[in-house]
Amino acid sequence: MTITATSGVSGVLAVGADISSAARRPKGASGFSVASPEAAVPLSSSDAAACLRDVGALLALQEDASDGAGSRRAAEREARRHGRDLLRALSDLQRALLGAGGLPACLDHLDTLIRSAPGEIPDPGLAQAVRAIRLRAELELHRLRGSSAATGSAGWSPP
Repeated sequence: MTITATSGVSGVLAVGADISSAARRPKGASGFSVASPEAAVPLSSSDAAACLRDVGALLALQEDASDGAGSRRAAEREARRHGRDLLRALSDLQRALLGAGGLPACLDHLDTLIRSAPGEIPDPGLAQAVRAIRLRAELELHRLRGSSAATGSAGWSPP
């Protein structure tokens, strides 16, 4: 095995292997080989059943372990998506207010996003950020719906 500052690590050395034999190995030889089909030992039915039972136990263990973490990650992923969607809708609203048009559609979309808030968010920091974004969206929606209803601007009135 060779470690240099410029080239990193080169070669693979098994634990307990003779360094000199590893150095003599032809370049490109990995030391990995597949046994021939004749050398394979057939499993008995009890060995096969034990393997399947062990694999089933491992899969069940993985499923149990990932339920908590997986649902937490899914909830956080959904919360991040919701926060990004709200921020995107607020940006669209800003463009509409600056003259790009489509104010009623932006307000309706923002209202829909606010009503479709995600459930419980496990990460307190993420939950606080999403609440802050949602509050800003609610304030903008209330401010604009109130002003457009009072002035009749943009040809839109609240439902």
